[in-house]
Amino acid sequence: MSQDCASPVFRPFHFGVQQARIHAENGNTYVMADQDLQPFASNMTERLIYWADKTPDQTLFAQRDPALGGDWRRVSFAQALHAARSIGQALLDRGLNAERPLVILSENSLAHAQLALG
Repeated sequence: MSQDCASPVFRPFHFGVQQARIHAENGNTYVMADQDLQPFASNMTERLIYWADKTPDQTLFAQRDPALGGDWRRVSFAQALHAARSIGQALLDRGLNAERPLVILSENSLAHAQLALG
């Protein structure tokens, strides 16, 4: 017995590479973008600083909070940048660096995201 279902409706979404070339050689398949790689930030901090400047009040992270009756707890770009700088400095003050790293054992949470940015 089949059920008549309407096809889903999708809106156009233009992001990144739109066209690619496919080339097969020696049993391998290669996919190459039809456009050159565009300039990009060398790290996440550069992007965070950029968006905190351009859209400081826009939400970067959000998580439902049972303490708020299931409402969303949000962290804006500006708040995330402030937290990253504060946390980063606190980690440096404790002597943590590339030679003495920190391990984060945590579920996904706003605190985890901010600590990772720090």
